[in-house]
Amino acid sequence: MKKYFSNTTARLLVTALLLGSTPILPGMVHASELKAYRMSVQLQNTTLRELFDLIEEKFDYSFLIRNNDIDLDERITIDMTDHSVEEILKNALKNQDAEFVVNENRIIVYKASVSATHTQKTEVNPVSQQTIKVTGVVIDAMTGEPVIGANLLIKDSSGGTSTDFDGNFTIEVPPGTVLIVSYIGYNHQEVVVQSTPMTIRLREDTKTLDEVVVVGYTVQRRESLTGAMQVVSGETLNTNTTPSVENMLVGKSAGVSVTPGSGQPGASGKVVIRGKSTINGSSDPLWVIDGVIVGTSSGDLNPADIASMSILKDAASTAIYGSQGANGVIVVTTKKGRTGKAAVQASIKLGVNQLTRGNVEMMNGAELYDYFKSFHNQDKITFARYDASLRNANYDWFKEGTKLGFTQDYNVSVSGGSEKIKTYISVGYYNEEGAVKDYDYSRYNFRFNVDYDVTDWLKVKPQMSASRRDIMDQAPDVSVFYSLLPWNSPYDSHGDLLDSVHLSG
Repeated sequence: MKKYFSNTTARLLVTALLLGSTPILPGMVHASELKAYRMSVQLQNTTLRELFDLIEEKFDYSFLIRNNDIDLDERITIDMTDHSVEEILKNALKNQDAEFVVNENRIIVYKASVSATHTQKTEVNPVSQQTIKVTGVVIDAMTGEPVIGANLLIKDSSGGTSTDFDGNFTIEVPPGTVLIVSYIGYNHQEVVVQSTPMTIRLREDTKTLDEVVVVGYTVQRRESLTGAMQVVSGETLNTNTTPSVENMLVGKSAGVSVTPGSGQPGASGKVVIRGKSTINGSSDPLWVIDGVIVGTSSGDLNPADIASMSILKDAASTAIYGSQGANGVIVVTTKKGRTGKAAVQASIKLGVNQLTRGNVEMMNGAELYDYFKSFHNQDKITFARYDASLRNANYDWFKEGTKLGFTQDYNVSVSGGSEKIKTYISVGYYNEEGAVKDYDYSRYNFRFNVDYDVTDWLKVKPQMSASRRDIMDQAPDVSVFYSLLPWNSPYDSHGDLLDSVHLSG
């Protein structure tokens, strides 16, 4: 029972979402046919969702939740032996003032008050008015992809239909009827029925598009996903200067921990989503860039090319990517071309970095000499040069081995195109001089994205990206600055650089 419930929950929620705005059509019948199906139910403090699952399992019906306003997690207790399905459902839904109708093999559940509104608005067409069978498809005006679950309502009437999983629809209406086509995230559109088949193109509503996100095969409102998914925009991400996308996630998303790297220029941080879940295994999340799985890191992706980043947590990641997403998934969408004249964007970031020694203070030559002189076993000190002249030997290894590093980041992009083809091109250059001398990091990035609508049903999206890194690493380990004494100098008495430095001074 428990296993069946977990397997059917997703299917029930998806169906409720896609048909959440489907009206109660005149062709639907009331639930009287459910009187012929009888069953026994003994449920103690369980959810309405589990009752629906039991009915779906026993009979050839599926449930649709109209307007998504039925609380499926309501706790109910039912003890009914040999009762009809209609009686059982009426008993279970009485606290929510809900009703239900049957349409073919679907049981549509809705609020009674909403149904009354539709009933008042229902208009009866004259019998003599001739109708025609209209077929068509609803597609995205930008991508050409079918819009699943779009609503087509007859204007000034409660009649209508919705598109199937291929975006197709069929409806019988009089010629000249006005259909109102709508779907979440798109602008409403009114079309006049003139010929068949019809192709209806919906355009994105940029004002409400940020309120919805795509999860797997469904669309849901963002506020319902705050626990399982978080979206970080490119503008929010690019607030600091670093070549690593991982480092940019610091403090940008709740539940995402980023451990800084080694501190060397170009080093990436370690990302952990919702804590470490293994002792000796990997806890790195899965990275997906433009629908392509790239592994457990972002690689050399230029942060300036990111349009948005979705962080999937918990079941939201494993439901789509399987076991690969057990540690979470970071889905990156890069920038695309836009319709219109070519737009040029350029950005310049400059920064400085400095190595700090924290609260550690090093002795100078005089302090170190006095410290050695305080030892009682002076005969054991065997430096080649151990006299008072060491008090004036003060070579600051930390000061001489570090410097003020300089960081520069340049990015230029061009985007534009027509309804048929849109292009985005970007180039970037990043350079960072390390705070430790003799370390330099440079990276070059190039990206080329094209969206080409070949036909209404074929779209080509070629993408190309390239990067190159140049690293000059002749810097010593920072621990050297603390192990060498101020008496040691890398230069001889003539000012020439020595091949090696000995601790003997």
